[in-house]
Amino acid sequence: MKAPLDENIDFTRKYYRSAFRRRNAIIINTCTILISIVFLVYINLKSELFTLIFLSLIIFGAYSLFRQFLNKPSVIISAKGIYTFSNFCGWIEWKYIERIEIDRGMNMELIVIKINDIDGFLKPKNFIAKTLMKTNIKKFGTPALIPMSEIDVEFSEFKNDALEIKNKVLVNNDISTLEPSNY
Repeated sequence: MKAPLDENIDFTRKYYRSAFRRRNAIIINTCTILISIVFLVYINLKSELFTLIFLSLIIFGAYSLFRQFLNKPSVIISAKGIYTFSNFCGWIEWKYIERIEIDRGMNMELIVIKINDIDGFLKPKNFIAKTLMKTNIKKFGTPALIPMSEIDVEFSEFKNDALEIKNKVLVNNDISTLEPSNY
């Protein structure tokens, strides 16, 4: 569900995971918890390592399940740029965004955000994020990818929203007053 764009307050749009993806995540996390409980309770595990592994799975599954019910936005477009919770991207500032395309890869549709200064974009990222993003560069020519299942609108609407906000930021030319407060 998309928040309305208020021209007087801020330039922000929020996108949420599709209902299909949320439902699947809830089912998988619930199954992980139940299977781990069955192993811990009914199967006599003599090893402390296996007990620790299954307890970890229960904790991870419960945490992931809890996060699904919070229903936080998975992608945010604002005056600062595009923020995504996927692929360790974080904020993709407008100064790095060259264009936005759609591509098919890894058996899913992806929003491909072409970056004009890859080294500058990767510089503040940690080692793990850089490593994962470099595999994206090899496959797609850019480190910034967003699975279409992370948003609940069509690609054309997402792209139009991004361009509209970017153009409004350029027209106002004062990004410091438009910074988002809480993301």
